[in-house]
Amino acid sequence: MTLMNAAGLELSFGTHNVFGDVSFLIDERDHVGLVGVNGCGKTSLFKVLTGEYTADSGSFGKSKLARVGYVEQFAINSSRTVFEELLTVFDDLKEIDRRLNELGELISKNQGDIGSLIDEQHRLTEEYNDRGGLTYRSRARSALLGLGFTEAQLAQGVPRHLLCGMAGGFSPVVQRGLYCYFPRQIFSGQGDKQNL
Repeated sequence: MTLMNAAGLELSFGTHNVFGDVSFLIDERDHVGLVGVNGCGKTSLFKVLTGEYTADSGSFGKSKLARVGYVEQFAINSSRTVFEELLTVFDDLKEIDRRLNELGELISKNQGDIGSLIDEQHRLTEEYNDRGGLTYRSRARSALLGLGFTEAQLAQGVPRHLLCGMAGGFSPVVQRGLYCYFPRQIFSGQGDKQNL
């Protein structure tokens, strides 16, 4: 099954052409790496894929099963551990989990319209499960271990020296399998594709 495809994507800022004629097709279980020198447009491409930027021309499509997300390169919060920082990509799943807990409390205390609460709980449980809510923590841990972090480093704060060679931080990450089935890879701006 095709998860994402693009044809002829182009993006410019004023007279500066960031990238042009970007085309790709990504199927489920494909392993893809996005590499390039600093400033070549990797982050801008991800911002087009997430909808934050609009391409000047070309087309992009993705399956409803695919979801693109990333942690900003310079948005590192040094009060969080490496593992906690990566988990920020899943804040929406954490919010669903929080709401499911709240619904469980309301239902157990017989507060509110129980039928509506159960319907919402059912809908959110399906969404949470379909989007990998039961496994995102273990997939994130596997991703970091696959990048060479140790268990001890996962529990530490995010020192800048650990992030060297990762384009200023955790570079764009794609979601679903770990960060999509697109595709169990974390992309670095330093030309070092990392398999997860």
